[in-house]
Amino acid sequence: MKRSIFRILIYIGLISRIVAVSISPIHAANDDDTNGKVRFILGDVQTKNNTMLDWDKTIINSSIFPNDSLKTNYKSRCEVVFPGTEIMRIGENSKIQIQKLPRQVPEVTLTLGSIWIKAFMGSNNHLKVRTPTATCAIRGTVYRLTADKSYTNFRVLEGTISVTPMGGQRQSPSDTTIMVNEGEELIIIRDFEQYRQLQEKKYRQYIEVETSRIDEYIQAQQDRDEEFAERQRKLIEEFARMQSIDFDSVDSLQVNKSTFDRTADSQIDWVRWNLDRDKKVKQP
Repeated sequence: MKRSIFRILIYIGLISRIVAVSISPIHAANDDDTNGKVRFILGDVQTKNNTMLDWDKTIINSSIFPNDSLKTNYKSRCEVVFPGTEIMRIGENSKIQIQKLPRQVPEVTLTLGSIWIKAFMGSNNHLKVRTPTATCAIRGTVYRLTADKSYTNFRVLEGTISVTPMGGQRQSPSDTTIMVNEGEELIIIRDFEQYRQLQEKKYRQYIEVETSRIDEYIQAQQDRDEEFAERQRKLIEEFARMQSIDFDSVDSLQVNKSTFDRTADSQIDWVRWNLDRDKKVKQP
């Protein structure tokens, strides 16, 4: 009787192991395949890979694998650390995908929203970033960018980035490479009318979101009132600024490179937060 019970326990143990292996995520068995790890999460951040139909909640210290996507929702942020000592932070209402294969240079596609990149000098990797209107290669620099399907804005805080516009309707790299240095801003627009319409839509959606939280808004303190007014003012100023810029034509794209006000830029909440986190990061 005792031998029978012992055999049953062995069989149960073997079956449990087989089931555990069979239901584990396909890419979770080999951590060597990872392209990075999520080191910080604020708010609602979600992950999706090729084997998933729906988005899933992102867990702190979880690994990021090739073809994984990350998205952040309203007032949400996260930080991803890559093996080659690059750090990427994702702003609210953003969506990115990691596309490179294991043991190759990580390539991030930003389809919507904002990211912040910090890469140390001497890094063996060269993190590449792709948007619907440009590709960017860097090494040893700090910069941020905002993008949607018709527009990309690069701002370089340290170092230099090399940007290749995505050639108009073909969405393939053009023959032009633009070097953007510290303190410079590069704006690339595929369709200015489409860009204008998208910005107006974003502004309306932002107002709708804020006013839909009217109960929370009424109960908030005075500093929230000021925050709302400040964000609204900056949105209007940015839209007006874009309307006044003179653009050059590069392969059916509208391109402008200029310097930006670093003092004013450092007052933006997203920038202040990233600069503060950068101070806490030590070079490996």
